[in-house]
Amino acid sequence: MSITELSSAQLRRAADIKEKLEAAQTELASILGGYARNGLQASSAPAPEGKKLHWTQTPEGKARLARSIKLSWRKRRRA
Repeated sequence: MSITELSSAQLRRAADIKEKLEAAQTELASILGGYARNGLQASSAPAPEGKKLHWTQTPEGKARLARSIKLSWRKRRRA
């Protein structure tokens, strides 16, 4: 069924449902601190006292990053 075939009542009902969904997403984002929509999203609320605003990198992640940087530099020196 095409959108052009819908009645005005059906379109209004669809618009109402969409508005309710957007309101629910906004409420969920406020509850979860801004992480509810599309993965991560910045929160407008200030961070709770004593909480970090970022994640720390694991030692394995740091080592992997160091290896990739060294490999990149080796490739550039050879070129």
